Amino acid sequence: MNDQYPNSTLEFRISSSSAPSVQLERQNMTIAAAANVEVVVRTFDKAVTLLSMTVSLSITVQPSIVNGNLIGSLADYIFNVDVIRSDISEINEQDLNKLIREAIDQVVIPGLNEFFKKGIALPVTGIFRLYNTKLNLLT
Repeated sequence: MNDQYPNSTLEFRISSSSAPSVQLERQNMTIAAAANVEVVVRTFDKAVTLLSMTVSLSITVQPSIVNGNLIGSLADYIFNVDVIRSDISEINEQDLNKLIREAIDQVVIPGLNEFFKKGIALPVTGIFRLYNTKLNLLT
């Protein structure tokens, strides 16, 4: 790319393609989002889109409350990339999805599980405490 576009910068443009959604079930919460992603090379006088794709993601979490913290565990996720156009080279969507899912499994999921394990402290004070709590998600 440097030969074809000297003195250029690379931009990643990400925009939501639909509003994120949250679905509550009795023991699970699923968050879904979708985005349009473009890889753009910018020279001093023009911008050229090299790659355009759509990305969709949903994660399902099993939340609970322990010792005044909202914690959870990742139950499932779905991730998908659809290449709309590529001027870089022929991109095999199946291989790209496999590579990204492997990275998610090896890096992102362990990080999320560590975050979910630590949890988020709920706003409690000296006069307000949570004991024997059970979280029920109402649909």
